[in-house]
Amino acid sequence: MINILICDDEINDANIVKVCIENLLDSKNIAYNIEICLNATELIEKSKNVNFLFLDMEINGISGIDMGLKLRTLKNQCHIIITSNYQKYLLDGYSIKPDRYILKPYTQDQFNMIMEPVFNEYLNENRYIMDEKIPGTRNEYHVVKQDNYMINDGIHEAIVSEELWNQVHKKRQE
Repeated sequence: MINILICDDEINDANIVKVCIENLLDSKNIAYNIEICLNATELIEKSKNVNFLFLDMEINGISGIDMGLKLRTLKNQCHIIITSNYQKYLLDGYSIKPDRYILKPYTQDQFNMIMEPVFNEYLNENRYIMDEKIPGTRNEYHVVKQDNYMINDGIHEAIVSEELWNQVHKKRQE
């Protein structure tokens, strides 16, 4: 499961990011959890176990760059995606080594074009175990072990039936 934190002091902007993430990851059957924090004080605490942080560059008068640098000094290795209404932060934003810089406003298609390669790279790097959303369900997932094959857009087909797999596993334990 991918754990995602959105930090933005504008709830409407945070919800737009959330919907774009949901649309992209749902279309790929990728399991995820999204949290939103609306101020910088929540950011440090909530960012401890996240894989992706969508970080606004101005959060209630506090610099997103300063917050990103603080996270980096705490050895937080999450992937940071900068979201901003301002192009002026573009160069300074790279001091926190973000994976992407997304200029607001953007469409779902633009978001997908920017973020799909980032999520795919993350999934390929972390393919040893990942939850996969069960198609046709809202919040049901199952574990997909991926230690010897590549993940491709979060869609997998079984090579052997579950029944045969269980029989072989039971026999190996005897």
